[in-house]
Amino acid sequence: MQYSTKHIFYGFFLAILVVVLFAGCGGKSVPQQQSADKSAPPPDTIAAFTLTSEQVTKDLTLAGDVLPLERAVLYAKVAGYVKRIHVDIGSQVQRGQVIATLEAPELTAKLAEARSRLLSVQAKCRSSADAYRRTLNASQTDGVIAAGELERIKNSMLADSAEEQSARFQVAAAQELERYLSITAPFNGVITKRTVDAGALVGTAGDKPLFELENTGIMRLRVAVPEAFSGKNIENRAVNFTVKAYPDKKFSAVFKRKTQSIDAATRSETWEFETGNPNFSLKAGMVADVKLRFARGVATFVVPPSAVVTTLERRFVIKISSGHTAWVDVSKGVAMKDKVEIFGALTPGDTLAKNGSEELKADKLVIARVP
Repeated sequence: MQYSTKHIFYGFFLAILVVVLFAGCGGKSVPQQQSADKSAPPPDTIAAFTLTSEQVTKDLTLAGDVLPLERAVLYAKVAGYVKRIHVDIGSQVQRGQVIATLEAPELTAKLAEARSRLLSVQAKCRSSADAYRRTLNASQTDGVIAAGELERIKNSMLADSAEEQSARFQVAAAQELERYLSITAPFNGVITKRTVDAGALVGTAGDKPLFELENTGIMRLRVAVPEAFSGKNIENRAVNFTVKAYPDKKFSAVFKRKTQSIDAATRSETWEFETGNPNFSLKAGMVADVKLRFARGVATFVVPPSAVVTTLERRFVIKISSGHTAWVDVSKGVAMKDKVEIFGALTPGDTLAKNGSEELKADKLVIARVP
C-alpha cells in the first residue's frame, strides 16, 4: 500500500511539472511573434532625380561633297569641224566668251542662199506694191479698171509680202545656225575638261562633249544628314569644315537648302550649304569633314542613359509618385555623351529612378533619394 502511494505521488509531481513547462513555453510564443513583426525590413531606398527639360544640342561630324555652284557640259549644236580652240583646261572664262570656233560650209551656203532669196522676194514685193498703187489710182476713174482686176492685183501684192516675211525668217534661222559655229561660255567659270582639237568633226549623233565648265567662285557643300537628325535645325545656320588638302585650315559654309525628302537607300536627307571660294583653294570633288551642331528648337526631356530600361516588349522609365513606382513608356531621341533625350507622358518636376531595372517592379513601395 505504501508502494502504490509513492508511485502515485511521483506521477502527480511529473504531471504538474509538464503542465508548468508547457505553460512556460506557450507564454513565451506570443512575444516572439510580436518581435518578428516589429523587425520587418523597411522600404528600399533608391537613387532618383527630378526631371527637367532643356534645349538639346548635338555635335556631329559628317562627310560632305564639295561641288561647284554651276557645272555645264558643252556640246556642238551643229555638225562641223573644229576650226580654232581658244581655251584649255584651267582657263578662266567670262560669260559669252568664245571658247571654240567651228566651220561648216553647208551652213554658210544656206545663209547665202537665204539672203539671195530674200533680195529676190523683196524686189518682187516692191513691184507688186507699185503695180497695186498704180492700179488703185487708175481705178478712181470710172470704167478704166475692172473691180475684179483691182482685187487680183491686190491679192498678188499680199502674197508677195507674205513671201518676203517668210524669206526674212529663213535668213534669221540661217544666221542663228551660223551663230552655233561659235561655242561660248554660258557663265563665268573655269574650263575643267577639253576633249577635242582643231580639225575634229563634232556635232554628230553620239558625239562626246567638247568642254566641261564649272563655276568655282562659289562652292556647294552637300551633306547627307541621317533621318534621326532631319527634323532638327543647324545652330546659326552655319557649319565649319575641313578638307584633306588643307587639314590645318577651317572653312565655313551657310545653310541654303535641303531636299525635303528621305533617300530610301541611305535613310538620309541631303542638305546643301554654300561657301565663297575667292582664292579657288576649294576644288570640286573634294571630300569635307563637316562639323554640325544640331538643335531641337524646343526644350525636351533629357535623362541619364541608365534611367531608360529597354526590353524586348517596351522601353520605359520608372516614375516615383507618393512613394510608389510606376513604369512610363517613352521613346528615345538624340543620344548624347552622358544623357539621352526622351519623349513620353511625363511633366517637369517628376521624380524618376536614376538606375532603372526590370527588377524594380511597378507599384512597389520605395524611398526616393534625390540629391
